[in-house]
Amino acid sequence: MQLSQNDFIFKEGDEGDSLYIIIKGNINIIKDGQLIANLGSGDCLGEMALLDREPRSADTVANDETILLKIDQEGFYELMAGNSEIMKEIVKMLAMRLRSMNKEITKH
Repeated sequence: MQLSQNDFIFKEGDEGDSLYIIIKGNINIIKDGQLIANLGSGDCLGEMALLDREPRSADTVANDETILLKIDQEGFYELMAGNSEIMKEIVKMLAMRLRSMNKEITKH
């Protein structure tokens, strides 16, 4: 999937049926008009809604020309079932994001 600057990947409230891996470029994660994260090559986004089947929790917009790999729910679960290392890395990434958010919350 190829995006131009300012293209949305998904918006808060959208149904979450896939996750994305950033191959090239940068993505801004925006919540309530505030930039909450900037993700780059190798980072993953959209996994929360894919895992818990809740609506997307934030807007995501390309910061520049961006190439993404889109993995739908069925492909994701097939991948996870066949490779425990991928599952471990996703859990590790989610834990790191949670720690980072906890630090931000306690700063204020």
